[in-house]
Amino acid sequence: AASAPGLARVPVRRSLGGLPRAIGVAAAEPIAAAVGGDKLVAASAQDIRLANRMNMGYVGTIAIGTPGQELTVMFDTGSSNLWVPLEAGRAATPAGRFFQPVASSTYANEGGDFAAMYGQGQVEGHFCQDDLTIGIMRLSNFTFAAADDTSSVRGYAELGFDGVLGLGFRPLAVGGVPTLMEALMEHGDLPEPVFGFFLGEDAPGELVIGGVDPEHIIGDFSYVGVTPAAYWQIPVDRVRVGDLMELPGPANAIVDSGTSFIAGPEDDVIAVATALRARSVDGDLVVPCGAELPGLVFRLGGHDYTLSAQDLIVDRDGSSCVLGLEPLPGVMREPMWILGDLFMRKYYVKFDVGQRRLGFALSRRPSNNLV
Repeated sequence: AASAPGLARVPVRRSLGGLPRAIGVAAAEPIAAAVGGDKLVAASAQDIRLANRMNMGYVGTIAIGTPGQELTVMFDTGSSNLWVPLEAGRAATPAGRFFQPVASSTYANEGGDFAAMYGQGQVEGHFCQDDLTIGIMRLSNFTFAAADDTSSVRGYAELGFDGVLGLGFRPLAVGGVPTLMEALMEHGDLPEPVFGFFLGEDAPGELVIGGVDPEHIIGDFSYVGVTPAAYWQIPVDRVRVGDLMELPGPANAIVDSGTSFIAGPEDDVIAVATALRARSVDGDLVVPCGAELPGLVFRLGGHDYTLSAQDLIVDRDGSSCVLGLEPLPGVMREPMWILGDLFMRKYYVKFDVGQRRLGFALSRRPSNNLV
């Protein structure tokens, strides 16, 4: 049985950062395991509070098993699966939190090997099923991966989260299993087949499943269709730096909550950095903190989305400020940008699974609260 439809609100907090993508020609490699579920036990639109880890990533809490075992995951729109660590091997996290199958009365070993590659290494394990709770939503017989080997992932112990829950489309799912949103939609218990992210600036954030939170939005959403429905990928009309320069197009962009910064084609990022009078210091793009600089503008679906120089700053060292811009390595088939958390802090993003589109609206913050 399922509860009456409602919003699922999941708190999220900032993390120290995510596992860098294995970005080659287009974007992130899928990471994680399988998400599915054949019976919705209780659901309503849910609001998940997101913990903010130094503006480098956002994580929240889920529970797996009966009774529920709480684990911290990164909610990642750049992948489509769920994996959590086991105690075996080198998968245990610094906080000692890992999934214990023997402690759950609803656990079932599904069998089948699981492997997913990050830029920093590979996660390995096996597929299994158990109850999954997110906020007040609960799915039984939910298929995911239990990771018993994260030893090749550099820096895993310092990441500040246990596993990853992907929110991309089915084509990215390792094993081709249903995604979390597909499992929830199958039972018709979501008010809308959408979810929305509010990422706090030096503050917690919120993931809403089944709708969006109007308290975090200024104005109306403008929509852009997703093509193709694998990553949350959209066409980019143009990219410019103030009135100084416009980059050659066309291009595409992936909106990715699992990426901290904004990444783009190497030549384009160098051109943007030059226009912003940035210099490279130990791999970072640095500008004088007090300099008056133009903004970086992405035109999406006929609407301009501007990131001021202040929006682009992610760190400060004396009078020098570090920009959250980085080049994508390798030769790409087509120009590709990754709009990560830095973009999503400025703009509330509505991920519309049902209509295969993204909605953008200005996020409401203390500094821009117009009420």
